[in-house]
Amino acid sequence: MSLILLDWLVIAAYGLTIAAIAFLLVRKANTAEGYFLAGRSLTWPFIGASLFAANISAEHFVGLAGSGYADGMAVGGFEWMAVFCLVPLIMLFLPFYIRNKIYTVPEFLEQRFSRGVRMFFSAFMIVLSVLAKVSISLWASALVFENLLGWDRLTVIWIVGVVTAVYTMKGGLRVVVYTDALQTTLLLVAAVVLTAFGLRRIGGWSALQARLGSDMFSMVKPATHPDYPWPGMFLGVFLVGSFYWSMDQVLVQRVFAAKDLNEGRLGAIPFNEA
Repeated sequence: MSLILLDWLVIAAYGLTIAAIAFLLVRKANTAEGYFLAGRSLTWPFIGASLFAANISAEHFVGLAGSGYADGMAVGGFEWMAVFCLVPLIMLFLPFYIRNKIYTVPEFLEQRFSRGVRMFFSAFMIVLSVLAKVSISLWASALVFENLLGWDRLTVIWIVGVVTAVYTMKGGLRVVVYTDALQTTLLLVAAVVLTAFGLRRIGGWSALQARLGSDMFSMVKPATHPDYPWPGMFLGVFLVGSFYWSMDQVLVQRVFAAKDLNEGRLGAIPFNEA
């Protein structure tokens, strides 16, 4: 597979748009609060879109989609459970976060417990982020470019990592949130278009069901299922997901930047696993 001129023009237009947004916004992050929390001025549509984009990454398009192809819709339980996993954030954690005007989750833990807890949690989350999210996302994106276009994996990892790091470090959270809003729009539109084209190609929803069988469309598996037992999918995913949505700095930093508590809560509701 090779890219044609139109493909390169679309990619260039997208890159220039992201660069223009970053250039216009980077000058506003002139204080610590402006850099880390976008001046605490974000409204719910941008918070929600940024939460969506921060959660959905290359590992979803490669790993989760691949698991869905092999095991069916039960895999989607990891994402649908976010509807419930966000409840602790909205009802319990967020009021404390907003009221204390903190910058990071470790800062809150220091206020609540001790500096030792803050340092331990910071180190733990850095290791967890590198091993379980950043590295996997970079590797998954490299696999896509290698298989579709024949690009070298290591080169793709360096390019994606460096470009993302540069505009994030230079512009702060404000740039990240507004570019996330654009990317969320593209992700949702592309998902709808690809789904429509795929169903049309195979002959519609009924033809898809006939080809795959009813078991692939079951969201709830028996308790004895080796990979997706319903007790684990409901209780286990809820517990892990509640920690992820309420304590992962990458996600909740978007909510910290809300104009007020109401905007933060609204932002966590409409886009979660849209």
